[in-house]
Amino acid sequence: MSSTHFTNGATSAPLPGVIRNEKNHVFISARIIGHDEELRFVFEAGAERTAIDRRVAARLGLKATEKSSVGGVGVGRVEVDVVKNASLQFGDVRLDGVDLNLVDDIHESEGTAGIIGYDLLCANVVTLDYKKPGIVVTAPSAYQYHGVGDVLPLSFKGRGVVGPNEWFRIGSTTIPATQSACCAGNDDVNRQLGSAILSHFRITFNYPARQIILKKN
Repeated sequence: MSSTHFTNGATSAPLPGVIRNEKNHVFISARIIGHDEELRFVFEAGAERTAIDRRVAARLGLKATEKSSVGGVGVGRVEVDVVKNASLQFGDVRLDGVDLNLVDDIHESEGTAGIIGYDLLCANVVTLDYKKPGIVVTAPSAYQYHGVGDVLPLSFKGRGVVGPNEWFRIGSTTIPATQSACCAGNDDVNRQLGSAILSHFRITFNYPARQIILKKN
């Protein structure tokens, strides 16, 4: 599991270079320790592994030492090469022990180097504000919530559907005219909520406490 360290003994810090595109995809800036180049990663809460474009890895001289497999929508498991135990710097936040999975295509806009999700979320409290946009990472020991958002358990049940919905309800919020899609090629990714739903909220992912907090924007 990855571990997080904050600059100067801090317990919370905003991530730099957070932007949101017209598809509500959120991007953050990071660099791999030992390299000066700033890279753009998609922040994807459903990403079980951190991935980096194989061409970017080659340009930086990163060497894979293992093989593994990752799940993808509609394609089952795909074999990948892995760069073990990398460290990533996001402004005042350093993430150690990250395995970088080399992929041939990130399937995002030009200039996107990789995707990160679980490695950032697993040991931290991460608040994503789609409206701002902004991301703040907080140590679990320093986090307390006293707001009015919906505090929900991090669990999913039921099967997906395909096609338009009259409405979708999560917590106390009802969102009209949503689009559903099912199913992915494997059980890892066949019950995900996408940005079309989540962009209505200021979201706090509290994986250590197995909670997600949704506050309507």
